[in-house]
Order: sequence, then C-alpha cells, then structure tokens
Amino acid sequence: MKAVVLLIIMAIYMYSIDFKEFKQKAIEVNYVLKSAKLSIQASKKSSEILTQYKNPTVEGGVNIYENKQGWDLSLSQPIRVLGFGKDLQNLATSYTNEAKANFIQTKALFLKELESLYTNFVFESKLKSLLLQELKLNQDLENIAKDRLENGAGTKVQYLMTTLETQNIYNAILEQEANIQISYFDLLNFANIDEMLDIKKEFLYTNLPDHIVSKEVNPDILKETKRYQRLSNQVQVQDHNFKYIDIIGGYEQEIDQDIVRIGVGMDIPIFSRSSKNAQLARINASKSALLLKELKLKNDLKIKALKNELQNLDKQYKALMKQQEKQFQLLKLYEEGYKISKGSLTELLTVKNRVIEQKRKALLVQKNINLKVIELNYLQGIYNENE
Repeated sequence: MKAVVLLIIMAIYMYSIDFKEFKQKAIEVNYVLKSAKLSIQASKKSSEILTQYKNPTVEGGVNIYENKQGWDLSLSQPIRVLGFGKDLQNLATSYTNEAKANFIQTKALFLKELESLYTNFVFESKLKSLLLQELKLNQDLENIAKDRLENGAGTKVQYLMTTLETQNIYNAILEQEANIQISYFDLLNFANIDEMLDIKKEFLYTNLPDHIVSKEVNPDILKETKRYQRLSNQVQVQDHNFKYIDIIGGYEQEIDQDIVRIGVGMDIPIFSRSSKNAQLARINASKSALLLKELKLKNDLKIKALKNELQNLDKQYKALMKQQEKQFQLLKLYEEGYKISKGSLTELLTVKNRVIEQKRKALLVQKNINLKVIELNYLQGIYNENE
C-alpha cells in the first residue's frame, strides 16, 4: 500500500518532457558552460586592456638659483611603431576567438555525453518493455498449460515449467528496474537537475543521419586551430624589437631665458627579452601546428571508420527486423500446435526465447547505432553552438 501511495505522489510531481526540453533545461543550469561563457567575457576585457594606449607621463620641477628660481615641465607620450598596433590587435582578437572555441568544445562535449547517457537510459527502459512483452507471452503459455492440465491433455510438470518461467521473468523485470533507476539518476546527475522528471524514452536516431557529410569542424580541431592562431599572433608581436616611440615635449623657464624642448625616445633592445620570447612563441606555435595535423588525420580516420560501422549496423538491424517477423510467425504456429496437443512445450519455450532474444539484439543494435551517430556528430562538429 505504501508503495502505491509513493507512486501516486511521484506521479503528481512528475511531468512528461521530451529530450529536447530536457536538454534545454540541462544547458540552462550547467555551471561549467556558464563558466566557459564568462571566460569569453573575461577574454574580451583582457583584449581591451592589451590594446589600450599607454598613459602619458608628466614630469615637472623647480630650479633654485640663489635668490631666484625657475621651473620646467615635460610630457612624454608612447606611440606604437608602424605595424605593431595591428599585430597587437590581431593577438587580442585571437585571445577572444580561442575563448569562444573553448566554449564551443565544452558545450559539444556536454551535449555528446548528455545524449549518450540518455541513449543508455532509453535502452534500459526499452529492455524493461521487452521483458513485459515476454511476460505477456509467457502468461499466455501459462494459461494454455493450465487449460490443458484441467482438460487432462497436459501435465503438472508442463504447467510448473511455465509458472517458473513467469517467475524468472518477474525477477528479471525487478533487476531491470534497478538498471533503469541507475541510468536515470546518472542522467539527472550529469545534467545537474534535481527534479524527478518523467522523460520520454525514444531513441534520438532511428535512421542513419542525413548529415553523414558535414561542413562543420571537430570542436577539438577548432579549439587547437584558434590556439595556433593565437600563438602565431604572439610570434608576430614578439618579433617587434621596437614597439613604442616616446614623443617628448617640454618647457623650461630659466632665470634669463625660456627653453622649449621637442624630441623622441625609444628603448634600445640591448637586454631585450623580445627575441627570446619570440623564439619560445615560435616553438609553441610549431608544436601546435604538429598537433593540429595529427588531430585532423585521426579525425578523418575515425569518421571513415564510424561511417563504415554505421552502414554495417544498419544492415544488421534490417536483417534482424526481417528475422523477427519470421520468428514471431513460427511462435504463433508452435503456440497453436501446443493448444491442440500437437507440439512440445519445451520447443515452444525455446522459440519464444528466440523471439525475445532477436528483439533484444535489435535493441542493442539500435543503441549502438545511436552511440555511433552521437560520436560522429561530435567529430563532424554538429554540436558546435555559440550560444
């Protein structure tokens, strides 16, 4: 009775949503995504700081000569040399672009894992539905065996065989319910959702995707590309030995004369670190370029392998579906034969188990197809989203 009341209470507080709505809720409450988005804002502010002009410098003083005095005032304004300002702006932009690419990768990984966990939840739920179908089939056999026993055409052994099989299925349903709960809470935990939601249980991909060829970019490659661009821009910035020229102006009032001074000044790179920083940035850029080549090569190979696996899985699924129809027809023939005492109960149970096993295999193939499509989506950049 308590269990029934609990189920009623849960039903009141739960409402049914599809995966699209569930995904949106998960995105809205995901703290990692919020943090990655804040990093974009931080990078924009850092870029503004990097590209803003240096403040002018003002100097002044008083010159004392016995009973008289003079004074002087000078102003110095650093001005970027030709080309340095543009390279600095490119570097600032690349920092923001890298932060955006990091957000895209973070979100893509999140969506990939969310869909994978949901696929597992759907699979476990559909396995339970399959067990319930098996229970119905076995209960029909149990009723037939009972009728035969009462009519003197069957034996108690046959009837007990069907009842034991029914109990085994009940036990399997209880075990499967535990598996469903585990997959359900894994999904909620990953999504950071603490509501008991009734999520509709349907595979996301029932057919091979239309986007088998995508123009999008693997988010890992996109992120490394933006990193390489940032490192390359760092090289350009560090390659400037002369970055600023100081425009200097001054006025000095002496006892017997006024002096106006105009001039320029610049750092002499005798002990400059720019060359060493440029060498280090160039090394890091070269490493990034090599990593980028490796990522692209491996990504292409993985995509080819996944497409091949998907084609094979699709063929397996279609073959299993055809086989299911024949197995089910055979089951009905055995069931009719057993009703009129022309069949073996053992053979009937064997055929029934084969029907269920074929359906279980088809579900497993469906699950694998979905997981492969999800992986393909990630590799081809289908989950790349800026918002």
